[in-house]
Amino acid sequence: MRYELATPLLLANILRWVAPGIFRISTSAPRARSRCLALPAQTDRNSVQVITDAGRTLPFNIRDRTVQFSPVRPRVCV
Repeated sequence: MRYELATPLLLANILRWVAPGIFRISTSAPRARSRCLALPAQTDRNSVQVITDAGRTLPFNIRDRTVQFSPVRPRVCV
């Protein structure tokens, strides 16, 4: 059964029988959520930056005077 299709399936079934929880998907991981921040009407769109505490820039989108981004620990500088 060296190059047969059944070999990986046989091994997976053996692993599932020995350790049933090995193929379960964990749902306890935190999910990244996007944040929105409203901008004042007089704000220049070219002057907006989204940066982390470490000074790295994050990608963002400006739509209808709202900044949308997925934070790690961001702060918005205008």
